[in-house]
Amino acid sequence: MSEIYFGGESVAFLTGLTALRRAKGVPLEEAFADAESAWRALVSKNGSMSMGRGELLAFLREFDK
Repeated sequence: MSEIYFGGESVAFLTGLTALRRAKGVPLEEAFADAESAWRALVSKNGSMSMGRGELLAFLREFDK
């Protein structure tokens, strides 16, 4: 299986979500896996990384639980 490469927006998104989970004490590998899963679901649902401010805030609230 070839390695996945992420573009700039995706890198920022994954880094932010990983940091959010790490701040809650989640181990790095688990935090990144959670972030990548959320990223895949978002791209699958929306077809892109784009979302409005309110949608992003709601998404982050769910991820912060």
